[in-house]
Amino acid sequence: LVMLEMGHPSHIFDYESLNINEIHIRRSKNGETFKTLDDNTHKLKIENLLITDGQKPIALAGLMGGANSSINSKTKSVLVECAYFNPITIRKSSKVLGLSTDASKRFERGADPNACEYAFWRIVNLIEKYANGTLVSEMIDKYPEIIDKVYINLDTAEIENVLGVKIPSSKIESILTRLE
Repeated sequence: LVMLEMGHPSHIFDYESLNINEIHIRRSKNGETFKTLDDNTHKLKIENLLITDGQKPIALAGLMGGANSSINSKTKSVLVECAYFNPITIRKSSKVLGLSTDASKRFERGADPNACEYAFWRIVNLIEKYANGTLVSEMIDKYPEIIDKVYINLDTAEIENVLGVKIPSSKIESILTRLE
């Protein structure tokens, strides 16, 4: 829901299924296997990026979560993960496995790295509101390298040329402001 609303993929893990209380990222080993939420078992290659609980893989980063950490009717505690993954890395991983998902498509096209926190808090808000959840820890932010925002010069003449209609600058500014 939040991915569709905000355009940023995320994942929620069954916290009690994790071996340790943290998550890690690593490359897969050639030939390693992993069963995803859709009950398919994938033979992995070095191009695949994994999210692990420090011991076992729990998700194919940027593609799909694992069956071994999925939410079910007995889930009482969850871990919310909102991350940014390099578009090239996710594209290679998706192609190697022949696994294209809504999440991979968004990451491949360059998800906003600065939207992670907004997506996280939106998920927390929805869990509190609709699932009677309670936030029991602070957000942990591992942001090793700040990714600067990209600014684009917008030429109204080019917009008119591409669209074939003239849109007043004030209307363009209003639309872009509302979109943030």
